Amino acid sequence: MTHHAPVILDIAGQSLTDDDRRRLQHPLCGGMILFTRNFKDRRTLTELTAEIKA
Repeated sequence: MTHHAPVILDIAGQSLTDDDRRRLQHPLCGGMILFTRNFKDRRTLTELTAEIKA
C-alpha cells in the first residue's frame, strides 16, 4: 500500500528558482519553511514571502 502525505519544502537561496516554483505547485507540497539564510532583512523576507504566495 502506498500512502502519500504532504511535504514541507525549503529553498537554498534568497529567491525562488524555476524548480522551486514547480515544486510549490505540486499537489503534495504542504508548505515552505524559511531559514535565516533565505533573507537578510525584513524587506527581503517580505519580498520572498510575496513571491512564494504568487
